[in-house]
Amino acid sequence: MSPALQAQSPTPLVIDSIISSTPPQHIILVKIPGDGQETLQADIVISEGHPMTTSAFGSEENAVLSVNGSFFNTKTYEMVTYYEQDNRVERRNVSSSGPSLFNGIVIIDHEGKLRLEPLTQESFYVNSLQEKEAVAAGPLLLKNAKRTPLPDRPAFTLKRHPRSCLCITDDAVLVIAIDGRSNRASGMTLPELQDFLIEQKCRDAINLDGGGSTSIWVKGLGVLNHPSDEAGERKVVNAVVWKMTSSAPEN
Repeated sequence: MSPALQAQSPTPLVIDSIISSTPPQHIILVKIPGDGQETLQADIVISEGHPMTTSAFGSEENAVLSVNGSFFNTKTYEMVTYYEQDNRVERRNVSSSGPSLFNGIVIIDHEGKLRLEPLTQESFYVNSLQEKEAVAAGPLLLKNAKRTPLPDRPAFTLKRHPRSCLCITDDAVLVIAIDGRSNRASGMTLPELQDFLIEQKCRDAINLDGGGSTSIWVKGLGVLNHPSDEAGERKVVNAVVWKMTSSAPEN
């Protein structure tokens, strides 16, 4: 990322990009350092039945950072994964004809901090008061810096696609978009993505909805990656956003 572009990014975000030629890759990484997590709060936002672009989610929420979230039905625009807010279950996981991709969960606690965990029984989250919001996604890619088993879904796991993911390191949160389906960006298989995340020193990591949905938006800079749909940004049903806390000054 050019120094000028980095200088325009909202504090405390650190923006970087990786471009390679063998195979061609274009990757956007947005880092929220540890101290930045004191001034930014994560939030899961949804708009079932009325899909919006990732950038629209970010703008409407007055966020500084937005990434497309978990999976949805592209015909009905309904969530297809477990989602709860303020201890109310809004959606449950849909049944799958094969091994489920949704074996992880994004949890946001009451302080707006992010956790990435293996998905357990839905009743656990229904009865737990520890999380403010939670949305199932997946597959989970890393736990405690170790690769997690991937579901036996070869077309999804072993073919290269655009990918969106969240990662927690020892001192930061990384929000990552990997472009694909173009001459300049081939995308990644999930094993390749696991290798890449280990190189980034990720401890816990989860795959989000990808393909044409993959998009990262930053306030003042717009969409940083190159969505693969010919029309540009795809409308999605949910996003993960980060907002300045009320005590933090905005740029």
